[in-house]
Amino acid sequence: MATPTQNRMHSPEAGLDVLCIQFAAGASGAVGAIQGGGKRNKEFRATTPLVRNSAGNYDVFLRQQWLALIASRGECFGAIATTAGTEMKVITNSVTAAIPKVTVQFYRPDTGAAADPSNGDIVSITLFLKRLSPA
Repeated sequence: MATPTQNRMHSPEAGLDVLCIQFAAGASGAVGAIQGGGKRNKEFRATTPLVRNSAGNYDVFLRQQWLALIASRGECFGAIATTAGTEMKVITNSVTAAIPKVTVQFYRPDTGAAADPSNGDIVSITLFLKRLSPA
C-alpha cells in the first residue's frame, strides 16, 4: 500500500489555504503515514497519520489551528465497488481546538451507510482553511 501524500496550495484570497491529502486505500480502508511534499508543505502537513476510527471514518490532525474550515471535498478514484464509501462529509470540525482536527466520513451514495473506500482506490481529501492571520 502506498503512503499518502499531502500538498498545500495558496488561494488568491489572503489567508486561505487548500490542504490536499491523498492516499491509496488498503484492506478495510487502512491508510499509511502522511508524507509532506517538500519544505513548503512540511509546516502544514498533518501531525500524525490519518487515523481510521471505523468504517469510512477518518481523523485528519492538523499541525496548527485555523480560523475556519471554509469547505471540503472528498473523492475516490479507481475500480470502485458498489458497496464502497465514495461520498464524503465532515462530521467534526475542530480546526480551532487545542488539538486541531477534522473528522470525515465516507459513505455509500445509494444507502447513506458508512463504508470504507474500496481496497486500492486512491482517496483524496481536500480542506479549504482560513488562516488565523492572513500573512
